[in-house]
Amino acid sequence: RYGPIPNPTEWLLKITRLRILAAYWQIGSIHRNEKYLVFGYRDPNKAKALVARNSDMKIIDEKDIYYKIPE
Repeated sequence: RYGPIPNPTEWLLKITRLRILAAYWQIGSIHRNEKYLVFGYRDPNKAKALVARNSDMKIIDEKDIYYKIPE
């Protein structure tokens, strides 16, 4: 009715969704390390469940999950 959603609003919605998902999965930080996104997790059980749902993710140590960024 009012036309397409403006780009800044689209990004705000995407960031909000990411924050909600991070809170659900107990992800405390996200950063890039060369070819990987590194997720710092708080709850080992939630981390195991998340990795079980995504074969591209791997638990590296007691606090980090690595996800290889597709080329």
